Amino acid sequence: MSSKGHFLLSNLFEETHKELDSLNSEFNKLIEAYESQIDLNNDIE
Repeated sequence: MSSKGHFLLSNLFEETHKELDSLNSEFNKLIEAYESQIDLNNDIE
């Protein structure tokens, strides 16, 4: 593989990794919000 191709591929992987980290962070926030909602509902009952 040419060095340019290798560079583009590693750049793509890096960007994809950043996107996945960002999505993972958002997903964890959603889970925390959902779990705290469940806790609130359990307190009410």
